[in-house]
Amino acid sequence: MLAIAECFCAPGAGSYEIRPGWSLFLRGCKLIQHRSPLRHIDFHLIQYYALSSEYLMQSELLYDASRAVSTAAQLAMRARLNEERVWNTLPEQDIKNRKRLWWTIYFLDRKISQRTGSPYVIRDTEIALSEFVQGPTTKTDRYMQVLVDLGKLWSLIWDTFFAASAPKPQDWKEVELMDTRILMVQRELASELSWDTNLLNRVYMAQEEQEPCVRRRLAIFIRLNLLRLTIRQNPIQKHQGTRCYSICVSLASETVEAIAAFTESCQSVIPCGFFFCTALLECIYHLILCMQTIPTEKEYEASVQSFRLAYQLLERFSQVLDTAERALRALNSVISLAAITNSHSPDQGSSPLCQSEQAPAVNLNFNVPETIDFFDPTSWQIDDIPLDVVALISSMGDNPVDDTALGGNREQSPAPDSYIWDCEYGVASTIMNV
Repeated sequence: MLAIAECFCAPGAGSYEIRPGWSLFLRGCKLIQHRSPLRHIDFHLIQYYALSSEYLMQSELLYDASRAVSTAAQLAMRARLNEERVWNTLPEQDIKNRKRLWWTIYFLDRKISQRTGSPYVIRDTEIALSEFVQGPTTKTDRYMQVLVDLGKLWSLIWDTFFAASAPKPQDWKEVELMDTRILMVQRELASELSWDTNLLNRVYMAQEEQEPCVRRRLAIFIRLNLLRLTIRQNPIQKHQGTRCYSICVSLASETVEAIAAFTESCQSVIPCGFFFCTALLECIYHLILCMQTIPTEKEYEASVQSFRLAYQLLERFSQVLDTAERALRALNSVISLAAITNSHSPDQGSSPLCQSEQAPAVNLNFNVPETIDFFDPTSWQIDDIPLDVVALISSMGDNPVDDTALGGNREQSPAPDSYIWDCEYGVASTIMNV
């Protein structure tokens, strides 16, 4: 928990740390080694692995986060947290705690699956547990129910579009049906969980709503928009339909503008920095695909404007967030693959990023110190430090961990070929994994 706190609050890793909270996380790993084997399961052990998965995801160690949430899910099922009838005679607070823990693990499982593009672990058929819609609910319970709904939406999206048995190419009827399901969740949001960018200053901030509550609104809005984008511009589909580009430009633009508005109104983006950076990269991916299709002039101009704004936000975030700095490096590497500078609108022959009096172009030369092959998983990418706890701790000794110490104990990361973002689109294979 302390490692997560440092990850969310610190302006960057100390000079002696690889990532914010890394030394605290390693201490937790070392303490777990002194525990008895996993035959003896308790509530706190499950919480530990759930928190570990969140920390690892925020630290961009996604494959290790996937392993941690898988362990949490297995332990939770062995403790039968997924069967409410086993513990429904406990005191009310204990029931509530177990219920919230299970659904938190469920959401983390789906969230990490979405980020890595790998299958989720927990099957819905293994859950015999009520949700949070029955009876009087608190604000926390209403928020938890939205997380459950988001998790279930991703289950349906994965099974329909990404699973091995999913039809290829995708059926556009299924896309429309899935979009309707997403919109239903959005329309049923409680008033304290809905988002409207135009109301940020006039209502949310004017009424002195606490910043975490505003972030909660925005996070739900962004997640729903990204789901709607993903089902339309499926990264494993080799051919995209033209009917989706207009709404994709609109959704990506709304998302980028919402992040920009929040950034201007709130004091710090660090607590949601990783989420914002990955959301901006996903929007850039979708905008690039739209710009490559020679859209209408209006769509083209909107795409260019949103692309510039997203880049400027990442540049601003990079001053305090390592994730944003790596995102800029990734963009520097793949921008030529996206062929943005060779794109053109129906009525304009020049690049959208060329200099003009009306809209000065963003300089895409990021001046990285050395040439980096961003398709090499042994370079800067998220799996640069696979979490072999024993090897890490043994290499740590009495000194702070650094990259040199880790080099001799490094294990090969899983081949990325099995993940949906690693496809023929060069942009997707790199920026979607940041």
